[in-house]
Amino acid sequence: MGIQIITIHGTGDGLAGATGEERWWEPTGTFAEELRAAVEEPIEIIPFKWSGENSENDRATAAVRLFRELHPRFVDRRDGEQGHVHLISHSHGGNVGLKAIAESLRRVNRPSRIASWTNIATPFFSDRLSFNPINRYGLGGVMGLTLWAIGALAAAGAVVFLSLALMELNGDELAFERLVCADAGICDPSIDEAGAGDLFGVFLAQLAFTAAQVGLGTWLVRSAIFRKKFGRRRRGRERMQEFINARMANVYHAADEAILLLKTVSEQKFRIVSSKSISRNVRTAFFVVVPMLSFALMLALAVGASNSVDAGNFDSMSPLDTLKAAFEPPASRNEDALAFFLGATISVGIFALPIIATIAYLVYTLTLRIIVENGLLTFLNGTVRAALKGNAFGNDMTGLIVRDVGPSPFSQSAQSFRPLPSPLADALEAHVASYAADTLSRARRIISMEGQLGARSDATRTLLETMSWNELAHTAYFRVPAVRKFIIFAFIRTAGLTPSESFQSDPDWDRMDAWLKEIAPV
Repeated sequence: MGIQIITIHGTGDGLAGATGEERWWEPTGTFAEELRAAVEEPIEIIPFKWSGENSENDRATAAVRLFRELHPRFVDRRDGEQGHVHLISHSHGGNVGLKAIAESLRRVNRPSRIASWTNIATPFFSDRLSFNPINRYGLGGVMGLTLWAIGALAAAGAVVFLSLALMELNGDELAFERLVCADAGICDPSIDEAGAGDLFGVFLAQLAFTAAQVGLGTWLVRSAIFRKKFGRRRRGRERMQEFINARMANVYHAADEAILLLKTVSEQKFRIVSSKSISRNVRTAFFVVVPMLSFALMLALAVGASNSVDAGNFDSMSPLDTLKAAFEPPASRNEDALAFFLGATISVGIFALPIIATIAYLVYTLTLRIIVENGLLTFLNGTVRAALKGNAFGNDMTGLIVRDVGPSPFSQSAQSFRPLPSPLADALEAHVASYAADTLSRARRIISMEGQLGARSDATRTLLETMSWNELAHTAYFRVPAVRKFIIFAFIRTAGLTPSESFQSDPDWDRMDAWLKEIAPV
């Protein structure tokens, strides 16, 4: 078995390509063949496949699986065939790798098998857990924590009853009475003496109750608490920083679309709801919705009142009973009472409700308007902003708040990596520009043809089908020969492997060495 290299694909890149169009992470692809030719030692490329969904939960789940595959039963496998492995990841595959590496390095008594990490274009998240318990753990998590607390109290009670039972067995027959009365001399005679068997029964019942509470609580909090801890523990952070500085190569373009887009989203303060719209809706509530609902309620009460008069018990009925009577037609209705009550209701509704609504709105404007409307504005915009950011980040993990996005794993290291040097960045941009121009031309032809023929096809899907994903820098790193060669060079240097003679004789060898130093963290 040769040197093991684990490749981790990014979002939406988990499906194997057709023959001749292999993905970069496949062991039969162009990148894999060039990597084998560039390394003197025999290598084994092992793809790590995960869902590829834009989901923080899926990335965390994949990281758990990767860690367990690298460290079966958390046992050190440095020796023999279970030696060091090297990771190569792209896009959100880097976040999968980051969590697995962090957990691997945290276990200080079991040295990590991961010897190096070469990463390409990952939007790393700087995140934190919410301080609000409900946001942090979700309603289920808070309920689970509450059940744990109840279980702890039940366990304490079980210990008390076990102690009392043991005291009874030792001859202290007043143990239970002393607990209940504090002083056996003034104990209520009606309290019977509890035997040791009864106390043991209560102890077992308390113990069963404790087990049920703790078990149910653990089931409720398992995803909200345990999963979030994976790869996020503080212990081993210094080892993670040392690993990143010494054994990580991070390759990315300064204008990578995915990184820049997510960073822009993280920094934007979206104001979807304006203060004018809030004020307009509040006025609508005061002058339209509230009067209409009030008028409808008054009509229902009027009908109920007429039914109550007919039944002869109006004086003894509560407003709720009167309202119920509106929907329970009597055997014979008092038409005069109905006409009187409906007339009174319509008169009050026409003349009094608008005046009351106006006065209420004026009082609201002079007192609570700033507090209420600013509160609504903050709440609604915050909710919309959180939803938009959550969808963009794939943040479906309860309680996780993304503070910033960047090309370096700065949540673990204070140092930042630098982007691709100009010659490589220019080569990538030229590749992207050539494909983008061709794709734009084909897209214009499709739109023009559909317009002339009057077709009613799915234009969005048609346009997406024209893309080869060479139009974006984020998905084109492995498609540009010069960039692909530099990634291989960065991997060999970071992993400490021996390059082949043919690769060392490459005319760009010395330049690539300088480029690697140029992108190193500062």
